[in-house]
Amino acid sequence: MLEDFKGNTEAVLGQHGLMNKLLKRVVEAMLDGELTSHLGYAPHDPVGHGTGNSRNGYSAKKVQSKDGELKMEDPRDRNGSFELQVLRKGQRRMDGMDEVIIALYARGLSTRGIHVSAG
Repeated sequence: MLEDFKGNTEAVLGQHGLMNKLLKRVVEAMLDGELTSHLGYAPHDPVGHGTGNSRNGYSAKKVQSKDGELKMEDPRDRNGSFELQVLRKGQRRMDGMDEVIIALYARGLSTRGIHVSAG
């Protein structure tokens, strides 16, 4: 994955670089996993029909990481009872998350593996 970026640290670590894109995808996957856990069923699972609560789109959120601003999408539930754990309501900084993701990748986990271990 990093072979395409040899010698170009801005493309990897810059505000619009690979690391910020990866961080955004992993955190959003973790947030979706939190909502799945809260609701008790996966997206599009027929078990969720008639439960009284379901997914209700996303809310935009801007968060600062050590490498710059990220535009995140927080999942919502219809009843408004879902509270995020990874990015709490009102939280605007994500310090330390980069190191956690790098450590998980260094252990050989894929994005899906990181999502599963975090959810």
